[in-house]
Amino acid sequence: MQPKTLETYPTLTLCHIDKLSNHTANFMASRSRERTFLPKAGAKWWQVRFASPIILEQFISTIYLHGFFDDIEIQGLQVEIQTKTDISAQLIQTLTGKDDQLSITNMQSEVIKINNDSHAMVCNSKNSGAMVFSGELTTHFQFDATPSAWMVLEELSKTVSIHDIIHFDPIGHVIVRGGEEVREALEKQLNLFEE
Repeated sequence: MQPKTLETYPTLTLCHIDKLSNHTANFMASRSRERTFLPKAGAKWWQVRFASPIILEQFISTIYLHGFFDDIEIQGLQVEIQTKTDISAQLIQTLTGKDDQLSITNMQSEVIKINNDSHAMVCNSKNSGAMVFSGELTTHFQFDATPSAWMVLEELSKTVSIHDIIHFDPIGHVIVRGGEEVREALEKQLNLFEE
């Protein structure tokens, strides 16, 4: 247990996933140029944005002072952390405070048919997930998510097979296998987080 004298650092955004699903870990790993560590299913994960370089450096100094030795990536004022240890998780939770809740705005969706083999090849070459074939229906979702679109993928992992996620981009775009029925079911699931 961490000492009670630790202070909570102010954050601009705080995204925490208590246990990375296979879906999220796989799509994070496919974007490996964004981090120096390999995301692992089951790991505790944070993405924290600080207001200033001084607060960021104080946070980094404090975690290392208290024995942090897990995965970390720093880009600008944003820190991404992954750990499988409860001690590190308690430390990060103490220093960052309460997680921001998932909020989705500007959600749009559309069912698009894969018309032929050439269309399927183009889709498969530009997307990062399951392959599509001629004649299949795909549902595209576009949205803004706060604090992070990774939380949307984590939510979808509860109901959508990893074999049915054709593409995910953390800017707020996901493509899943299926037509109107799938679109309606997933819209209903994600509408719970709409503002």
